[in-house]
Amino acid sequence: MSKMKFYVDAMFGNLSRFLRVLGYDCLLRPNTQNTSDFFYKAKEENRIIITRSRVLYYQACKREISSIFINKEGIVNILCDLRRKIKIKLICDPNNSRCSECNGLLVKIEKKLIRNEVNNGTFEHFEEFWKCKSCGKIYWEGSHWIDIRRKVKEVEECVKNEN
Repeated sequence: MSKMKFYVDAMFGNLSRFLRVLGYDCLLRPNTQNTSDFFYKAKEENRIIITRSRVLYYQACKREISSIFINKEGIVNILCDLRRKIKIKLICDPNNSRCSECNGLLVKIEKKLIRNEVNNGTFEHFEEFWKCKSCGKIYWEGSHWIDIRRKVKEVEECVKNEN
């Protein structure tokens, strides 16, 4: 079974970046995109719409487009709600992450090839690096991964405590 793909309403920018880091193909709807184009792309690419707008949610449902209404604040609460509703897997693995900026695929890259693309401290401190195939952004497993793992653990505890 292929991994779920998402199309996140513009109100959930942080969620789109978080889902990408967790390896999900996740588009962020631009504020300027009209609703018809949004629905067309979601349906055409078999994406699940995630929105905070009840109107948008009901319109998507009428068009038989998979959609999820979330009315929570804060990434942990949003992910808890998402986990409850669709049993999404939250796996922290930089080898399966996507670019948090553009949603592109990341490829592991030899350290010596990025010598001039990161600062000296980062280059000296880390051994593994990944590069976005689309925009070229360089990634490494820095301290932000501690925060990501902590948040995922909070989500799993939240869901576990409800069962």
